[in-house]
Amino acid sequence: MSKESLQLVKTQSSNENPYPIIEGNLKVRNLKAAKRLMSKLIEAFIAGRVTGNDAKTLAYLTSTYIEVAQAADLEDRLIKLETKLLQR
Repeated sequence: MSKESLQLVKTQSSNENPYPIIEGNLKVRNLKAAKRLMSKLIEAFIAGRVTGNDAKTLAYLTSTYIEVAQAADLEDRLIKLETKLLQR
């Protein structure tokens, strides 16, 4: 295991932020926060503060979050429309 991998494991096990490009906590609770995270991630990658693999992992997770959030929003909207139609 590389020195960087060992440091990441050590950092993660001590509940510290393994990605210093993101100040504060890593909580992404809405699409606006996901957009901010992606913007910071791109800037950090270009500046060389994050590796390609870490950037790819965070981008994948963020993209997945966005897809799930969009699907949940569509589901909620569909349920509301179906409920209105059934009430007629």
